[in-house]
Amino acid sequence: MEKQIIIGLVGLVGVYAVYRMLAVPQRMQQREHDPYDTILHDEKYKVKGQWDR
Repeated sequence: MEKQIIIGLVGLVGVYAVYRMLAVPQRMQQREHDPYDTILHDEKYKVKGQWDR
């Protein structure tokens, strides 16, 4: 019984490690090449509004 629990936990940790290796770098690349990111955070594109006085 305890052996099955240990095997299950090791399996979950393994699946999580594979997910981190495959999914997270792709998300980081998408964030770097997001064309709207510079528009949202760059001061050059900032629009003066009613509250910016």
